[in-house]
Amino acid sequence: MNKKIMLAVMMAAVPGAALAAGGAELNGLRAADLKAQEGVFIPMPELEKSNYPVDYGYQKVHVVNRGPAVLATVGSGMMDTRLIIGYKKSGILGGAEKITARVMVSYYGGDGRTKLSTRDIELGKEWHGTGFMTPAMIHENYITLADNLGFRGIQKIELAFFANGQWDSNYDNNYTVDMNELSSSGIQYSNPGWAGSDDVAPACWDFIVGQMRERSEKKLNNQQNMALRKIKTGDMADDKIKVVISWDIDDNQFIDIVFADLTKAGYKFKTVHGTLPWTVIVDAAGMDAADTALGLAKYYYVTDVVVAKPVYDALHKTGAAQEKSLSPNSFLDSAVRLSRMHSGRLKTVAMAVNGQAPEAYTRGVADASFGIEGALYGMEEAIRELDGMALRTELMRMERFTARLHKLAASIAGTPDYTRLSGYEVESVAAALDAQLLIIRANACAL
Repeated sequence: MNKKIMLAVMMAAVPGAALAAGGAELNGLRAADLKAQEGVFIPMPELEKSNYPVDYGYQKVHVVNRGPAVLATVGSGMMDTRLIIGYKKSGILGGAEKITARVMVSYYGGDGRTKLSTRDIELGKEWHGTGFMTPAMIHENYITLADNLGFRGIQKIELAFFANGQWDSNYDNNYTVDMNELSSSGIQYSNPGWAGSDDVAPACWDFIVGQMRERSEKKLNNQQNMALRKIKTGDMADDKIKVVISWDIDDNQFIDIVFADLTKAGYKFKTVHGTLPWTVIVDAAGMDAADTALGLAKYYYVTDVVVAKPVYDALHKTGAAQEKSLSPNSFLDSAVRLSRMHSGRLKTVAMAVNGQAPEAYTRGVADASFGIEGALYGMEEAIRELDGMALRTELMRMERFTARLHKLAASIAGTPDYTRLSGYEVESVAAALDAQLLIIRANACAL
């Protein structure tokens, strides 16, 4: 039922409801008291007398943190789900006047197929000074294509942020949030007021802003370290930089956006290889070649940056002093790195079975792969910030995904498909991850 119609039906069902002009009351409450901005309140005592659940009209907030990125939803039984994107001031772009989020949404279209929508959305400064935030958005605000099923059809959302030619893209992997993870997030809040309003309640905004506040002042510039690892030396002139661009979707959909980004940032370049992976040569004449190379390496779609040896030496002499271990605990570092290696194996399996296996199996492996990647990023963030509670939270989240892998492998065990659909490899990855999780759990107390 349309929620607006449902709202009218519920109001009509409230005992004693009589809304007349010039002083109507609803069980002693004036009609004017029920309005909030453009929404309408239903008093909770009256809603409780209806056949709907007591919390049907409560606005519920769910939040997921990904480093500096914050993704939140607010919804109720009487309002469409709103999406809010935040970026903390502690991020590498936190000093900018404004930033833009590239929002990539994987969703089911009206034809039942998975599709990808990409949209750039500007984030304004959050007035408490915690960073940048979007308004509360309905799905039409962040999905570009018309044939979508609304919020319920979204599979995952990936975020990358840019300002003044610099990117923060979670070490080229984007800040990725699976919708199942968001809906089951332990960071949640329920507000009993504002029933029936289409506007996000102030208390819900306050809760989300609270998530924008930095958990710890301890922060390493790991984005720069990851960018340095992309930079290689080769047969290049001192003022020329070769940039290799790769992306896993059709080049005609994406390369125009890439070139527009580089042009807008002021880079002068020419294409030398016009298919994926694309290669361009950037002219750094009159510029600091080292700074230019580092800036280019921070773009999430850049996989390699090749510079002259003097430029390379200058960069890595500076960068070597900045390289640090994730934590004082080498066991934690080793376990997370090995887990990432096994996660890479699972990605390979997910790609191999795509289109070859039943949809439930394919989606299960892919979802587990995305979830494990997200948990690993969360673990790395927690270890850098020496946040033991956050580490244990990500640990429990990852354990749920490894348990799912065991069930997927068991679902085809003993069948001819076990080998064809990499059942052994899925089980092997799950067991290997379980072993590393035991080490992480045993050493989490060191933080």
